[in-house]
Amino acid sequence: MMYWMYFKRCLVLFWALFAVLFAALVQPVWAKTVTLAQSSAAVVASSSPQITALFSPQDNIEQAIVAAIGRANKQILVQAYLLTDNKISDALIAAHKRGVAVQVMLDAERSKTKASDGQRMSDAGIEVRLETAYENAHNKVMILDGALLISGSYNFTYAAQFKNAENIMLIKNAPQLIAQYTQNWRNHFAVAVPFK
Repeated sequence: MMYWMYFKRCLVLFWALFAVLFAALVQPVWAKTVTLAQSSAAVVASSSPQITALFSPQDNIEQAIVAAIGRANKQILVQAYLLTDNKISDALIAAHKRGVAVQVMLDAERSKTKASDGQRMSDAGIEVRLETAYENAHNKVMILDGALLISGSYNFTYAAQFKNAENIMLIKNAPQLIAQYTQNWRNHFAVAVPFK
């Protein structure tokens, strides 16, 4: 059952990436016709999804995540298997302190480790919930301001940046995909239990 859910998620990401690439290849003629006052990059950037892929350890994923959190203005939704990276946790706490609505979901078993930042975030006033319905709540997702989706194999840990081979995608201008992830996040959050 868990493999089927993982397969479905991979399939969704594959089709989303395929749709983005296909759309870039078959843009309507009006999108390719640009006046001298416009650049083609501006036309494409405003209407096409923007996907950035990063790979650790060679890319600084930790820094990219911390920077994205620093730019959030309204809301950050987090779903994590592990969250032990103090820089990421500090950025989430700082966002909460500046008025951003931060909500975090963690795998219940992994949140019991000494290194988990669940307690620290809860103590800072962030709503933290635990996913208990699964053997492993293995999602690694951040949704920022309903406009940026961060997801991939990257656990929010020091090891993911400096010891592992990991990946993430930062996806913008993909409202349907981000809405789908947001709804999935809300479904999980509704049945997750408050952090204790």
